[in-house]
Amino acid sequence: MSAEELAKKLAGTIEYLFERWRDEWMYEDWSDYEDHARKAVEKDGGEFIHFKKKPFVLRFKKGDQTLDIKCNTKELSITKLLD
Repeated sequence: MSAEELAKKLAGTIEYLFERWRDEWMYEDWSDYEDHARKAVEKDGGEFIHFKKKPFVLRFKKGDQTLDIKCNTKELSITKLLD
């Protein structure tokens, strides 16, 4: 699976976590969200870098490519970063 394919696969998970965080941010621990994202990335051979809530973005690496999946109320975007 390529980095782009993994990003597309993870996009639904990140969107779900974004919506859940919007509803539950006062009651849930952010580290639970990080753990969920880390496991999703590593399950398919990616390397988890970080997951931030402001902006809501997951950064991961697969092979020699680093990608961000960013989600907000208007859109979800996948960006390939240059090293």
